[in-house]
Amino acid sequence: TINKKQFDIGETLNFECTLNKPFTEVVWLKDGQPIEQDERISFSTDGPKLKLTIKDAQPTDHTGTYSVQVKNVESDKVPVTVTKKVPKFVKDLKANKTTLTEGEQLVLECELDTTPTTVQLQINGEKVPDDRVKTEVKDKKIKFTLDNIKLDESGDHTVKVNDEVESKPVAIKVNADIPKFVKNLTINKKQFDIGETLNFECTLNKPFTEVVWLKDGQPIEQDERISFSTD
Repeated sequence: TINKKQFDIGETLNFECTLNKPFTEVVWLKDGQPIEQDERISFSTDGPKLKLTIKDAQPTDHTGTYSVQVKNVESDKVPVTVTKKVPKFVKDLKANKTTLTEGEQLVLECELDTTPTTVQLQINGEKVPDDRVKTEVKDKKIKFTLDNIKLDESGDHTVKVNDEVESKPVAIKVNADIPKFVKNLTINKKQFDIGETLNFECTLNKPFTEVVWLKDGQPIEQDERISFSTD
């Protein structure tokens, strides 16, 4: 007997049988050929009980038909298949939000039924560079973090596992970070005498670095009399 007949790569195979009495001339066979012990294969006996153990099973080495031969009497044959386990998503890829403003943080998480060998985040089928995304794998859980999301990072986000399995896509929309004036441009007064100081002020919804002051539609440059400041 064997604990099962279909195994994932890396699992342990345990074959057992019981004779009518103890025998010493025991040969384990795979596809009709004698099996030799090595660092992964071991034989054991406990009176009339025989056991074959194969650790870290591999598809090419351990898929086949097994039997045991005792004094030229062969047992029933047991077919065994070892296959590479294909990861499955037990929790689909999800985002902390699907509509963001550029500059915000995007977090994507999912969970597999097995620990992955490799994972990568893709946007519209293209791999996100490693230096652009923070990737965390804890056992079977995967987490991606994209700081300062960009406009061109809108689209279908997927995770590719072990270079073979992809998650369902998560559609992400990134909107432009458009400034809003919460306090419009004001000036201390509108009529000035020559030599007076003009003070213009306004307040935005958040700090921005790309600020241009204009006069009659043309950019103003700082000089010894003109200065810009932000607070």
